[in-house]
Amino acid sequence: MPSRRLVLGSFASLFAGCSASPSPPTTRAEPESPTATSTPDPYESHLASFGRFLDSESVALAELTADERASVVSLTYESDARSTDRLSNEIGTVAGGFFREVAAGWTASRLEATIVAAAADSGAVVARWRAESAWFDAYDRGDISADELSLRVLQTLERA
Repeated sequence: MPSRRLVLGSFASLFAGCSASPSPPTTRAEPESPTATSTPDPYESHLASFGRFLDSESVALAELTADERASVVSLTYESDARSTDRLSNEIGTVAGGFFREVAAGWTASRLEATIVAAAADSGAVVARWRAESAWFDAYDRGDISADELSLRVLQTLERA
């Protein structure tokens, strides 16, 4: 039986697929490059890693920021998806990336995501959803299944 860590590698597929938006990111908060005398901030390193993951999955980022004191990551991304299935696929991909970073030690407690319309309706809010690191922790301990973890995220979906 594979470990929960190995299952995490394919977590996005448990949500039912990958993102469908091929647009390049438009704006993203990037941490400053570390100098020879500074040590990279682990929190910012995870934020940058999450951003790279989203780029690799062709998620069209509009904004990605983190408030380390509040332990909240805020993400806005563009989507042309309107059906529940397509939105669920995209949410699964994004949440899977967030949970991957949590598993790697990111101390962010919550991801707050806003989906905005791409193309002609550019900028109009389509939906909002969130993912909680505590839900991943329960999954990682074996207290809930991957399906339950997925369901908890998808139950937060609020269409605009």
